[in-house]
Amino acid sequence: MNNVSPLPQLAAASPLPLAPSTPQFEPAAREPASYGYRIEGKELVIDHQAEDIRHVLQGQCAIQGAIEILAGGLYFAGSLSKGHINIPNGTLIVAEGAEIGAEISVKRLFNLGAIQASTVTAAELLVNWGRIDAKEVATVSLRNGGALVAEHIRYGDMDSSGVLQGNLARTS
Repeated sequence: MNNVSPLPQLAAASPLPLAPSTPQFEPAAREPASYGYRIEGKELVIDHQAEDIRHVLQGQCAIQGAIEILAGGLYFAGSLSKGHINIPNGTLIVAEGAEIGAEISVKRLFNLGAIQASTVTAAELLVNWGRIDAKEVATVSLRNGGALVAEHIRYGDMDSSGVLQGNLARTS
């Protein structure tokens, strides 16, 4: 006689998230909570909800041209070899491994990838944890833990534990 027990039921697989999740967000003590990020050791943790990220371009996408977002922010994990990214009222998060060769004009920029452009403008905040090579970089508040190389770097206030190379000019 066979002594066979039935197989256990398999649980349904949970869906994969569109954008990688980050650890539970808690504002850093020295940064205003409204910025939506914190630094843990040498790691940058971004709160996508606080930054109103509504749009996602995942890896394995290579595009050219203009991207303009009028509401919400963009999580970008692909490749944009030339063009322009304009997010006047929102945030651009450039994922680790992403490559951008386009001009950038945004309210807030979080970079974990590689940006090579003539101009990079972040009207309110630029947090660089990747690499930026540009002719001109301009922002009110600069936080750099990566490599930022530009002919001209204009900023209001700055905190850098990374590499800065270029002509620095503090603006008020």
